[in-house]
Amino acid sequence: MIAAPSTDSTPILALRHLDKRFGALHATRDVSLDVREGEIHALIGPNGAGKSTLIGQISGELQPDAGSVWLGGRDITGLRAWERPALGMARAFQISQLYLEFDAATNVALALITRDGGARRWRGAFNLWRPLLRDARLMQQAMRYLDMAGLTRPTVAVAELSHGERRQLEIAIALAQDARLLLLDEPMAGMSADESARMTELLDGLRRHCSILLIEHDMDAVFALADRITVLVQGAVLLTGTVGEVRGHPAVRSAYLGDEDAQN
Repeated sequence: MIAAPSTDSTPILALRHLDKRFGALHATRDVSLDVREGEIHALIGPNGAGKSTLIGQISGELQPDAGSVWLGGRDITGLRAWERPALGMARAFQISQLYLEFDAATNVALALITRDGGARRWRGAFNLWRPLLRDARLMQQAMRYLDMAGLTRPTVAVAELSHGERRQLEIAIALAQDARLLLLDEPMAGMSADESARMTELLDGLRRHCSILLIEHDMDAVFALADRITVLVQGAVLLTGTVGEVRGHPAVRSAYLGDEDAQN
């Protein structure tokens, strides 16, 4: 039996010695890290470093070959992906699963109705939910999450929202799952400079509501947001530290940042 992580304050997420192979490819190697309550913890590394494989193990889409995943002091390693959101974990941005034909408020309301993931199985049964969607209290809840995500056009069809607004909607849906931990996979990808600045401000404010594990290639955003950063290289943790420690580490500059980026 694997013992629970022992710390003075139990982290919201703790990874212990995660290992994953795909044939000859050693995708993650003995990875241990934790995310503390109210923390934004960034995970960075070059392409092919194993970030997506690691997130897959955290979210339950992949089962580790060795090691364990703990959420709020509970070992969730054996739980399937659809069982984890009920315990307070939500993942956004890996694949958009928005209902483009409905407006933003309806998307969040559907997430509230089917927090167990059932909406994907019942995409064709929208008419069965129409009476529920007329519930004023439900729609007030949906609007509250949209407000938390900074989305100001709740009644516009998702197909007409900008790329940045869709990202905000995905955050609102994740928050509607009562998430204590958000796994955010490249939230700034494809955004303009203005959209990235707005998203950075939004994520900074969300630390009041939940902890965040952030995968992001926009280093300006990472350095602005992260309380701590873990650098992953060739599937292994190179370093976990503060922004200053990571920026000043010669191995990080060599493996990922480059001298010019580290000096900026």
